[in-house]
Amino acid sequence: GLLLRSAWALGRVAPGYDAEGVLTARVALPARDYPTVPRAVAGFEALLAAARTAPGVGDAALVSRVPLGGSATGVEVAPIARVSDPRARVPVALRAASDGYFRTLRIPLLAGRDLRADDRAEAPAVVVVNAALARRLAPGALPARLVGTTLGSDNGAFARDGGPRPLTVVGVVGDVREDGPRGEAGPAMYVPLAQLPAESWGWIGRELLLVGAPHDAARVAAGDVSAGDAVADRALALAPTLRRAVATVDGRVPLYDVRTTGA
Repeated sequence: GLLLRSAWALGRVAPGYDAEGVLTARVALPARDYPTVPRAVAGFEALLAAARTAPGVGDAALVSRVPLGGSATGVEVAPIARVSDPRARVPVALRAASDGYFRTLRIPLLAGRDLRADDRAEAPAVVVVNAALARRLAPGALPARLVGTTLGSDNGAFARDGGPRPLTVVGVVGDVREDGPRGEAGPAMYVPLAQLPAESWGWIGRELLLVGAPHDAARVAAGDVSAGDAVADRALALAPTLRRAVATVDGRVPLYDVRTTGA
């Protein structure tokens, strides 16, 4: 009885995202064919554009890690004026993401704006943070208070001209239980793909996850197992479509580890 009640309680814990009908697939661009960061970014953006225009695809995005997706990359951040103060630094999970990622996984935007396609390498550096990081940096304040503030990191990858690169917070999103319902959501920071530091591409192995959902991926009511299976089947049916879309950009780049989110 205790086990059943525990399982029921865990099942009612909100994960912070909606994985129903979402397919994920890993894609890596080899350094020999994409030797520079700008070339790799352009390659990934071309793959994403092809996926988004493929028949049957409703939403698609790229991200460096999805929930329940294995090990994470982290850095420490602080308000830009207090980067040198160890007491002000907050460890955060670092995610590189394209525009549309929050929409595809239905992660709610609480304040500010989403990442955009025009957050280019030459544009001012921006980040979207989660509510957990907002609470750490501005305890007791509404998430909107953090929008417009500037963060920094003493990590060398985020340095510029001998000091921390200013990272302007443009949005706050809801917390995601990245490691399942038993774990609390920790502070996280999402960086636009084109603004990810060069060193970070080495951390993630020049590999990203393509996430996609079909046009008809209706969200399933809680407990409707049969409908859930049907939506998962429709998501898996996107795999050949996405493979063909990627092949139109680069036939040597495979999609692998294809699965429905959280599977």
